[in-house]
Amino acid sequence: MNYGEIKKYDIANGPGVRVTLFVSGCRHHCKGCFNQMTWDFLYGKEFCIRNEIYIVKNAVDTKKFMYSEEQAKQLTQEFDIEGKRIAIHVSNFSKIKNVSFLVCVLKRLISLTNDYKFIFVGDGPTKKDVEHLVNEFGLADYCIFTGRRNDVERLLNCGDVLLLPSIKEGLPVAVIEAQANGMKCLVSDTITREADVGDVTYLPLKEEEWIQKLIMINKRSNHERIYACEKFNTTEFNILNEAKRMELKYLSMRGGRA
Repeated sequence: MNYGEIKKYDIANGPGVRVTLFVSGCRHHCKGCFNQMTWDFLYGKEFCIRNEIYIVKNAVDTKKFMYSEEQAKQLTQEFDIEGKRIAIHVSNFSKIKNVSFLVCVLKRLISLTNDYKFIFVGDGPTKKDVEHLVNEFGLADYCIFTGRRNDVERLLNCGDVLLLPSIKEGLPVAVIEAQANGMKCLVSDTITREADVGDVTYLPLKEEEWIQKLIMINKRSNHERIYACEKFNTTEFNILNEAKRMELKYLSMRGGRA
């Protein structure tokens, strides 16, 4: 479908202020028509949602989430996790977050390697059930529940991998924030590919595949972690880059005028 014009503030073609789309192609061919060129169905531009809708990225403050070796050391002492590989899960513990899946993964994982510690950040309706399952499986020594925190950006510094086994999801901010911190992410394949800024692995909700990936994950050196952060800084999920992109879009809509 082609269109000739979009009026975003139209007061002449109906009551009130509206957005009007003038679609190309007309079979009436009225005498005296002042837009005869629009009779042609191929007149104008092809209508494409992406051409007309500007999508604002859910960008983050990269300075806030930049990896800190000092904070990583502090958290290692605070949680007594020296020498452990750390998997972090951040959520509201709703059913769709599927947190119990991670407990089942951990139960099988420790039979193959016992150097993992899972840190669960957040609170919500299924948290008590998850804690009960952890105790039932005898996994209390392998899990830390922090509850709700207002310093998630600090906690990420001690993590090696973020885990998000959601049954369904939009664009999870936790995954964007973890990548801003230089972390690797393992997420369910139900999550949008837009969440991948370079460090996301998508997996089906099959325990065996998550276990295999977790076994393969190694701790990044401080240099590797900082490099990953710097790489993230060049993307549109860096709030400074997104702000500049929005400014340029705004100026283009105004014909270059501020």
